[in-house]
Amino acid sequence: MTKTLTLVTGAALLCACSASAQTTADPFPTPIPAADGSISVNIVEFATLPDFDGQPARMMLMVREPGTGDLFVSDMNGLLFGVTDDGQTVTTYLDLNESRWDVRVQRSANEQGFQSFAFHPQFSQSGEAGFGKFYTYVDTST
Repeated sequence: MTKTLTLVTGAALLCACSASAQTTADPFPTPIPAADGSISVNIVEFATLPDFDGQPARMMLMVREPGTGDLFVSDMNGLLFGVTDDGQTVTTYLDLNESRWDVRVQRSANEQGFQSFAFHPQFSQSGEAGFGKFYTYVDTST
């Protein structure tokens, strides 16, 4: 009972402190006038990932490997792609669905699948303990 009371009290104090630290001053007291050119968004297609089982790729994360600077993009379906700096060439680097990995990527729901990945800092350093290692967060059906 004491532990629960302490947690509730701590949460209440945290909320009270953050509320008192906020100000109500509007950082934009004069509205920005709506006019052509006041806000613009330019979109340029960089690269296209291949479809998976007839469906568009579900890109999740794009990361540069720190040692080489190579660009990698994950697809929630279980694929990791290498992408050239100009975006013109996309190659499959790893397919987690291959039987040799013994991973069944659960990708039936919208927010399930190959969620994230990170390279070991020594990923590209031959002979080091982290050479070739990277870490993933994957929803599986096993």
